[in-house]
Amino acid sequence: MLENGLFANEFDPTPSWRESDEGRPHRFTATGLYELPFGKRRALARSGVPSALFGGFQAGLTYEWQPGPLLSWGNLFHYGDLADIASGTRTLDNWFDLANFERNASKAPAAFHRRVFPTRVDGLRRDMTNHWNGNIQRDFKVTERITLQFRADVINIQNRS
Repeated sequence: MLENGLFANEFDPTPSWRESDEGRPHRFTATGLYELPFGKRRALARSGVPSALFGGFQAGLTYEWQPGPLLSWGNLFHYGDLADIASGTRTLDNWFDLANFERNASKAPAAFHRRVFPTRVDGLRRDMTNHWNGNIQRDFKVTERITLQFRADVINIQNRS
């Protein structure tokens, strides 16, 4: 996915094309529902107090996975191949290779320098979406036309973004 709206330098007469940070190459979602086997017309606890207490429950799960948006970069000096930035083993402490970037602030490009580093590098993305959500519910028939629903939802079961 490309966008045309970036003036990489203030003296550029027309905007430049670049990869959009809104483009995601993949998306996977899944959902499941399980009716617990308790209650009338079920395998277990078909009658009596156990049926009244445990019958009619349903449990559901949803899963969502999607890569994050591309990282946006300022104007930097990089002494090497851009493909090397995303190579290597990724850990939480070291997500991309910083070895070939200019780290001395006094040697970095100033505001008046022409842009030399791309605003986005293919393959370098922010955190992905990786969510599990769940719920459990039960319907209670009050009258023929009125049903009371008990429902508990757990959003983001892993408690992480």
